[in-house]
Amino acid sequence: MLVMIGTFGLHNQATTNESLRTVYSDRTVALGALDIVIRATANNRLAIASAIIDPTPNNIQKQLAQVDNNRERITKNWDIYMGTYAD
Repeated sequence: MLVMIGTFGLHNQATTNESLRTVYSDRTVALGALDIVIRATANNRLAIASAIIDPTPNNIQKQLAQVDNNRERITKNWDIYMGTYAD
């Protein structure tokens, strides 16, 4: 009887661990990637505003480089986000 209860408990623990792994990989990782996308998009808005406020060639080049860097981060993390399972 005790062996059966122990086996049942171990099986349920394995099922719970798998469920939590799924929650982590499908939800937490996705939210982290989405957070980076949102922050990089906001940073792009600030860079564009800075280029408009101070339209010197040096500042424009600096801000465009920042936008390009953010665009790469956005694309990479959007792909990560879209690669996760979400209901």
